[in-house]
Amino acid sequence: MTARSQRGSRALPLPGTEREELILDFLKVCGWDLAARSPLAGDASPRRYERLTCPRSGATVILMDAPPSDCGSQQQFVFLTRYLRSHELSAPEVYHANIEAGLLLLEDLGDDLLVRIARRGADSEWRSYEVAVDILAFLGQQQLPHGIPFYSASIQSDLAALSLDWYCASACGLSVSTDQRSEFTELMQRALGRLELARFIHRDFHAENLLWLPERQGLARIGILDFQNGSIGSQAYDFVSLIEDARRDVDACLRQHLTRRYARKAGIVVEDLEQHIAICGLQRNLRILGVFARLCLQDGKRHYANLIPRVWTHLENDLANSDASELVNFVRRHIPRPAPEVLTYLRSEI
Repeated sequence: MTARSQRGSRALPLPGTEREELILDFLKVCGWDLAARSPLAGDASPRRYERLTCPRSGATVILMDAPPSDCGSQQQFVFLTRYLRSHELSAPEVYHANIEAGLLLLEDLGDDLLVRIARRGADSEWRSYEVAVDILAFLGQQQLPHGIPFYSASIQSDLAALSLDWYCASACGLSVSTDQRSEFTELMQRALGRLELARFIHRDFHAENLLWLPERQGLARIGILDFQNGSIGSQAYDFVSLIEDARRDVDACLRQHLTRRYARKAGIVVEDLEQHIAICGLQRNLRILGVFARLCLQDGKRHYANLIPRVWTHLENDLANSDASELVNFVRRHIPRPAPEVLTYLRSEI
């Protein structure tokens, strides 16, 4: 695992609390109860991570603290870890797990997130992103894991409607009627219905969930994190997550290069892939608008407002390139550009 990004870390559970006692018991069973513990930077989820360091050897592991009441079961994470590792991909090995308690001890894959690698220069960025794209093409050719859910058009449409509920209504103060919401979900389902759902998708495949492991070979040079929501979906979905990153800009030349590379390796006609990118991008970026507004307003994570302009830029690009004209027209009529006063409101303490 990784230290992720520097977006603020979460403190260790307070001594004497029931959760901390449960963690200490787990670490004792695993033989890591004497390790030094340091919290790692958090993300949008309620999961929490710590790096444990052995005082004698200096070896490290990662503790995932995912209370089932907040995070659900981590059984699928363990299952998908085995799936990815069975294909010789660098998912972190699970050393110990107490699924009932939501505690896992994982392989430490280091701190070299792709977002950090990209800062070292274009050569490093292009090389690491090429391997990431090759992983997507490779996974698209493998047998699907059994028992994981479909990321259906219905589910995706409901998630995209978060943009109406939280961004339009709660952030922008607009009135969203039942008829408008129904029209939106119908149009979104119709557009998404054109996509074949036949590939394993990570659902959050971007530069802060991917690590560069130069000491490894081939596709194993990319460490893969946070795949617990893996589903069956469109071959374009994870690719969109990578090239339309909410947290960093991907150069237009690199995006074009990666699109052609992915199309070639996955056996997709470039023009078809570009349409799939636009449709997946519309859904994903509308969902993110709603999620980021909710994180600001409901969870007090105000810094997510700073990412909304980039998400809107991605959305505008998808609108310009999509041939789903009725959906495009609806979005342009009813979902406004993030005005400065809206962003100020999302950033402010309420």
